[in-house]
Amino acid sequence: MKDVLTLPLIEKGSDIHFFCTLLLDQKSKREMYNTLEDAETKWKWLQFHFSLWTNDMNVVQRMIWDDDDDEVWQTTTYAVDIICSYYLSYIHKEPCMDSFHTGLVWLQEIMRGNERRCVNLFRMDKDTLIKLCLDLECHYKLKCSKKMTILEKVGMFLYVLALGASNRQVQERFQHSGETVSRNFHEVLKAMLCLSIDMIKPTDPTFSNIPPEILNDDRYMPHFKVYFSNFFLIFICSTILQISLKIIKYFNFKI
Repeated sequence: MKDVLTLPLIEKGSDIHFFCTLLLDQKSKREMYNTLEDAETKWKWLQFHFSLWTNDMNVVQRMIWDDDDDEVWQTTTYAVDIICSYYLSYIHKEPCMDSFHTGLVWLQEIMRGNERRCVNLFRMDKDTLIKLCLDLECHYKLKCSKKMTILEKVGMFLYVLALGASNRQVQERFQHSGETVSRNFHEVLKAMLCLSIDMIKPTDPTFSNIPPEILNDDRYMPHFKVYFSNFFLIFICSTILQISLKIIKYFNFKI
């Protein structure tokens, strides 16, 4: 580099001086420079390479900042933004419900704890809850999934009914997404409707006999001095059906 500084028009700290430090750092260029004899030839050789380097930098700068390429640049930026959003949403998803105290762990704690805790949370004792889970699984086609047991599904359903919990509250309590909560709630609701058809029915479907509690009570009997006709039976069934539909509609809206 001392030899370069002896050449005319090359000042220390100038652009061409810094270019020479980069150029002569390459072994092949340095050997070529040393083969040149006089200072004028060396100067023209350096000036030629400096002009080529300057033109290349101008081309790169025009490719980046040229106003004519603004549309291409915006399109590229938009595409990169879409790719990043897709990656963060579907590939590198940050978990939300990541507590170690999951719904299943909490339910197991309830089932091992005091009987009153189960009654307060689900409005039934532990034995009844287990029998309900077995009935829904064996007779009404309620199935467990890869990440949720029958107990957790039924517990989630009863938690909503007993406490009037919202979808977000169930998400936080059971550590599942809102879509998972809603889907499993309706699965249990469908099974419970099938169970209600078998459970909620009169012991005497034709109403041929009047219960003694009504027959021997003067407060009620005057109002039941009519035959329980098929029309009255249809009226009772339709009323029960309307009430059931209103309950289902309410919980569909709430969940």
